[in-house]
Amino acid sequence: MPHQRHRQRGAALLLAMLVVALVASLAAAATWQQYHSVQAETDERAQVQARWLIAGALDWSKIILHLDARAGNTDHLNEPWSVPLEEAKLGTFLNAENNVAQNANTDLADAFFSGGMQDLNGRLNVTNLVKNNTVDTATLEIFEHLFASLGLAPELAKDMAQKYLESTRSALDADVALSPTCTQELTWLGLSTQQIHLLEPYITVLPQRTRINLNTASERVLAAVLPGNETQTAAARLAAVRNLTPFTSVADASALLEGDALSSELFSVASDFFLVNGKLRLEGLEVLDRYVLRRDGQRIRTVRRECTDPGWRMQHMQLPS
Repeated sequence: MPHQRHRQRGAALLLAMLVVALVASLAAAATWQQYHSVQAETDERAQVQARWLIAGALDWSKIILHLDARAGNTDHLNEPWSVPLEEAKLGTFLNAENNVAQNANTDLADAFFSGGMQDLNGRLNVTNLVKNNTVDTATLEIFEHLFASLGLAPELAKDMAQKYLESTRSALDADVALSPTCTQELTWLGLSTQQIHLLEPYITVLPQRTRINLNTASERVLAAVLPGNETQTAAARLAAVRNLTPFTSVADASALLEGDALSSELFSVASDFFLVNGKLRLEGLEVLDRYVLRRDGQRIRTVRRECTDPGWRMQHMQLPS
């Protein structure tokens, strides 16, 4: 009998331990599920806030570009549209009342927003590679110069141009790449992600042919597109002069070059396309969004939502411990 009672107590203890383990497992699972639900809700709220903020940034950008068009017919890097919005705490100005910051909105207490505009007419346009249903050899040579300056094989530009031509004139059921609408989609034409990241500050994909704005193009782009042999020297000269006094006409820039007249078909001092970007940072979460705007006179419209590297669309940052 004592031995039997001992066995019964052992079985009861084992059953109690199993019950405790089961309850602990269920509690841990419920806690984990609740954590993920809260995290998902936080992410969704951040995305909604980001969309509203980007919408506000778009409206702000359109107003700035409209006022800029009324002020003159040239665009340069000393104008208000080119000034970026540095990262700022939203609560600093969204909850301000009588010039005194309030912390009424706890959701925005730790939210930070930054943004700005970039001139896409200061970049080489992939669309320019095709003209009259064939590869434009003059534009291809410009792209080859840019690729070479970045340490990339010029043959990559030639291959990209040929594939882009095929993508624009082939039937939908043909075995060719789709025609890209943004730089991230240039992987469809054979470029790697690393090559695109290297090229992205200097190239773009726009819905129509464009001209290079001499006031906003980088020295690297100018060196690739300028005629003649001493293009690097000429590009540095143009950049130095325009930083002090922006060009009001293509002829002003041509006067600085020794016998190399710049074509008004390739160059301009005004811009039509702009990239608007905004980034929200909230509780270790970053949401980045970008839009392309087109200005036609004083009329501003949204062309598209720009492609974004999937790694930047929405990412959880590694927070310091």
